[in-house]
Amino acid sequence: MISIKKFLNDDTEVIATYERIMHLLMQGIALHAVDGHPAVRDVFRAKINEAEAKLGEDRSPANALTMTGEVIKALQEYNQRATKFIRAQGVELQSMVGMLTQAMAQISAVSEMSVTQLQELQKQIEHATQLEDIRTLKTRLGECLVSIRDESARHREESTRVVAELDHGIRQVQTTRAEGQPEPAAPIPENDRIPGILGRTDAEKALRVSCEQGAPAYAGLFIVDRLKSITSRFGNTLADQVIAFFAEHLLTGLTPQDRIYRWDRGTFFALLDREEAPDFVRKQLARLLSRRLDHTFEIEGRAVAVPIASTWTILPLRESNFSQILRKIEVFTASGGN
Repeated sequence: MISIKKFLNDDTEVIATYERIMHLLMQGIALHAVDGHPAVRDVFRAKINEAEAKLGEDRSPANALTMTGEVIKALQEYNQRATKFIRAQGVELQSMVGMLTQAMAQISAVSEMSVTQLQELQKQIEHATQLEDIRTLKTRLGECLVSIRDESARHREESTRVVAELDHGIRQVQTTRAEGQPEPAAPIPENDRIPGILGRTDAEKALRVSCEQGAPAYAGLFIVDRLKSITSRFGNTLADQVIAFFAEHLLTGLTPQDRIYRWDRGTFFALLDREEAPDFVRKQLARLLSRRLDHTFEIEGRAVAVPIASTWTILPLRESNFSQILRKIEVFTASGGN
C-alpha cells in the first residue's frame, strides 16, 4: 500500500523553506540598502518590516505575491531617492572643491601658470560626471598642489632670505650712522628736478595713502648703477644726463597707471598698481630692466658712450605698513649702490 504522507511532509518543508527564504530576502534588502538620506532610509526599512509582518500573518500565495510587489515598489522608490541624494552630495562636494581651488588660486603667491592651471581644474571638477573623469582630475589636482607646495616653500625661503638681508642692512645703516658717516642723500633741489617726475616728499605722501588704503600695489625702487663712477669720470653734467635718460626709459616702459617719483639723485621710486603675484610683476620689470642700455651723450663737444644699468626691487605694500616700507627702502638705497 502506497502512503501520501511522505509527499505531504515534503511539500510542507518546501513551503516553510520558501517562506524562510522570503523573510531572509526582505531582511537583507532592508539591512543592506544603499545609504541615502537617513530619514528616507528609515521609512524604507519600516515598509519592508511591515511587509514582512503581513507575510507572517497571512501565508497565502496571493498575499505572498502582494507583499513581493510592495517590497519591489518600495525598493524602486528608495533607490530613486537614494540616487538623487548621492548625486546631490557629489555635486555639492564638487562645488566645494571648486570653491577651495578658486580660493587657493586667489590667495596663493604662486606663478601665473599655477593659478591658470588651478582655475582650469576648478571648472573641470565642477562639470565632471564620470568616475574616470573625477579620478583623472584628482591626479592632476594632486600634481598641481605638489607644484604649488614646492613653489610656496621657495617663496618662504626667499622671504626669509630677504628679511635676513634687510635686518643685516638695517644694522649696517645704524652702525654707519653711529660712526658719524653721512646721512642718506638729501631731497632733490628744485633746480635739479626732472620734468614730469615729482620728488621724495610727494612719493612718501602717495606711499602713505596706498598703505593706509590697503591697495593691491607694489613699491618699486630703481637705482642707477655706477653713478659715482660716471660722475667722477665725466662730471655732474653727464651724470645728470644719464639720470634723465634712465628716467625717460622708466616713464616709457612702465604702464600709464604706475606713478614714478625721484627718491634721491640716482634713485627712482614707483607705485605700481598691480594685482598680480610678485613673481609675475618681477618678470614684467625684468623684461624692461634686465638688459643694459647703451647710449651716446654729448659732453663738451665730444661724444661719450655710456652703458646704463640699474639695481631694482619691488616691495608688496600688503605685507608691511608705511613705516616698515620706509625702513626697507632706506636699507635698499643704503646698500644698493652708488
